[in-house]
Amino acid sequence: MLETVEFDDPLLANLLFGPHNGHLELLASASGARIGSRGSCILIESPDAAVRQSLCNVFVQLYGLLRGGYSLSQQDFTRAWEMLRADPGLQLVQVFRDAVFVNTPRKNVTARNIAQKAYLELLRRHELVF
Repeated sequence: MLETVEFDDPLLANLLFGPHNGHLELLASASGARIGSRGSCILIESPDAAVRQSLCNVFVQLYGLLRGGYSLSQQDFTRAWEMLRADPGLQLVQVFRDAVFVNTPRKNVTARNIAQKAYLELLRRHELVF
């Protein structure tokens, strides 16, 4: 009924947990599980083993993104939960690090789900010229 995930870097763990554990609460409400933290450790409680495993997968992969220098927003946490719940074998680094550069002064455009990532890969493989 209880899964724990321990992280080796307390500063990155705090970024993962969010201000006042906001990211944990966000995923707890999305999944229906109880999620808490103690130090640099996450405690996940749910009667559903699949939910516990999916949440562990989300936290481990998002921690890896933070370790790699990627900055995460609240939307990234819910997107990651939805994608990994649908496809547990998905590697989030392939989706989140795939940026499409568009000439806008404000930000890069990235794929928000697996279908958009597949579409971007097809565009790269089959260049269209008008």
